[in-house]
Amino acid sequence: MKLQELKLRTVRLPLIRPYVLSYRTFTEFEPIIVEVRDSDGRVGWEEGHISPGSSRETREGGWAFCCEHATAVVDKDTKEAKSIAGEFNGFLKPKARLFAEPLRFAAGELVLAAGYTPTIDADVLATHELARERYSSREKH
Repeated sequence: MKLQELKLRTVRLPLIRPYVLSYRTFTEFEPIIVEVRDSDGRVGWEEGHISPGSSRETREGGWAFCCEHATAVVDKDTKEAKSIAGEFNGFLKPKARLFAEPLRFAAGELVLAAGYTPTIDADVLATHELARERYSSREKH
């Protein structure tokens, strides 16, 4: 299976309550959201948040990293893509839900019914979107 298309988005989401750290208080966060479609038509989502001030990493640098690596992993199988881009993870709880239907959790685990495919609410996403890039094996949009 090959990665056929990646869509990158960055959004600004207000938090339910301020997230207080020793070096900064966040009232919103700006994750980078990645939508991936493989050659079999399956879709996956991931997000990452860069916490300005916690390191030398910047949101702009993270966006540039994602754009650069997106072009490098299109048309690669998943194993090769992971070795190119690495695996990163981050989480904060936003006030706005991006999923069309709420996700269910039980005992700290995500619970998905058989055959359920999470979908993003495009209208909510559009109201928070700051930037977008699309990478495809066919062309760049």
